[in-house]
Amino acid sequence: MIAEFLYQLTAKDAQTAPVLQRGGFRVSAAAANVTVIAVAVPIPQEQAFVITDISAFGLAGAAQTLSSLSLQVFADLALDQSIHTLIDEGTIGVVSRGFHRRAQMVMMPREVLLGIGTFSAGAAVNTMRFSVSGFYFPKGNLQFR
Repeated sequence: MIAEFLYQLTAKDAQTAPVLQRGGFRVSAAAANVTVIAVAVPIPQEQAFVITDISAFGLAGAAQTLSSLSLQVFADLALDQSIHTLIDEGTIGVVSRGFHRRAQMVMMPREVLLGIGTFSAGAAVNTMRFSVSGFYFPKGNLQFR
């Protein structure tokens, strides 16, 4: 009974199958800037997304180094309110850095995941990539933060 109180499908959601759908996304961005931002597509309006795995990679251009990599969740595409920082890796003085992490986090509809790479200079093209795996499921009675 407690689980039903915490999460229930709406009548519309109950008619859709399957309830869980494996999903994910890969995003990359490259630019001759000190800060390179890779923006993922927002979570669809009537769905939520459970993140299970995260991979990220930053590569500095010629004669430059990678300073930090971070993955942050924003409330919407306005990108003016960071809700949560999933990863914040300081990697001072390296040319490239990658990592893979298991994660357990629910992203609500319209939330956006950003990958941000900070580099020592922007004279040559710097690259930021990330991928996320998990499950989409109907939002049901889950509420926004």
